[in-house]
Amino acid sequence: EILQVRNLDEELPRPASSTTTSSSSMGWLMRLFRSEFFDAHMAVTYLYKYRAKVGVIDYLCNELYKLSDDEVERYLPQLCNLLIHHARDSHALERVMMHKCAHSLHI
Repeated sequence: EILQVRNLDEELPRPASSTTTSSSSMGWLMRLFRSEFFDAHMAVTYLYKYRAKVGVIDYLCNELYKLSDDEVERYLPQLCNLLIHHARDSHALERVMMHKCAHSLHI
């Protein structure tokens, strides 16, 4: 099986400008998160990108519950980094990590 490297900057829509309203940017984010392209890599990428937005973090953490332990395990170092250094105010990421660790022999 051949793995392809995806460039998310080219694939994903970007807001028109920094003056875009938060509701319209959240609208395209919700469509993206609900699309068939959404995976663990994208979840971790957007957890970091929107680490200051608690609502986005909470939603993405709920989506992490739906992913398999194997998918989440690949991004364990990045998730730990986010938890320790960037998402201290969000208990959602901590709960996801504790849940995944409790249900996996590898994590």
